Amino acid sequence: MTDKNLIEKIKNPSKDNPLTILMSACLTGLKCGYDGSSYGEYPSAIKLLTYNNVKIVRFCPEEFSFGTPREMCDIHGGTGLDVLKGIAKVLTE
Repeated sequence: MTDKNLIEKIKNPSKDNPLTILMSACLTGLKCGYDGSSYGEYPSAIKLLTYNNVKIVRFCPEEFSFGTPREMCDIHGGTGLDVLKGIAKVLTE
């Protein structure tokens, strides 16, 4: 459970001191899908972009690492955890 003192220390965001949120770029409508498309609209996420007391930092780790467009990749031989263990692989066609 979150500590009560920690909650009391949370700042009240303002225009001069906004709340900074790291958000998946795809949620904000940026075209960072593997094929250069967007993944649709997410009204709740997009609404945050209009608040003057919130600063959104858009980031897509796949776009950053592999670029757009990129080949579609898939996990072969297991799950994501297996990839991290070195048992399975992420391969493109």
